Amino acid sequence: MKSGQKIGTAALLAALILSPYHTAKAEQAVSAEDDSLTITSVEERRILVTLKEERSRLSQWEKKLAEQEMSLKTLEGEVDKKLNELTALKAELEVLLGQKGDEEANNIQELGKMYEKMDPVKAAQLLATLDDKAAIAVLSAMKKKAAANILNNLEQKKAERLSATFSRLDQE
Repeated sequence: MKSGQKIGTAALLAALILSPYHTAKAEQAVSAEDDSLTITSVEERRILVTLKEERSRLSQWEKKLAEQEMSLKTLEGEVDKKLNELTALKAELEVLLGQKGDEEANNIQELGKMYEKMDPVKAAQLLATLDDKAAIAVLSAMKKKAAANILNNLEQKKAERLSATFSRLDQE
């Protein structure tokens, strides 16, 4: 083997060992050179065998990385799709909740108007059967004078509770 050929081979082998990503041209050059080389020592043979094993290992590693990258891109696409679906569902749910809230507010206003037109004693009896939250909602939808007449006809403890809760609403 000539000394110039040894230097070229050594430089090429070092480049292949040091670079985790080798090009097809470099691999072909080494393969062609492997075929044309006359191996003169056991050490050269060992180095060449080690390099071939390393190239094989790197090639497998690159394939595995490419597969993992493809898998990650697929998963990323699926996650983005799910995120977009969830965002759309969230927006739809917010619209529906807003509509429900509006409907409930309208229903409470209508119920308040009905209680206003009722006899205060009858309205107080009906209001007494409602839970405090619903009763406060109905009273707050009524005119103050009608609400006062109904509260006047309620059992004292219930009227006190509703009045206390009603007064806190005004402060909030």
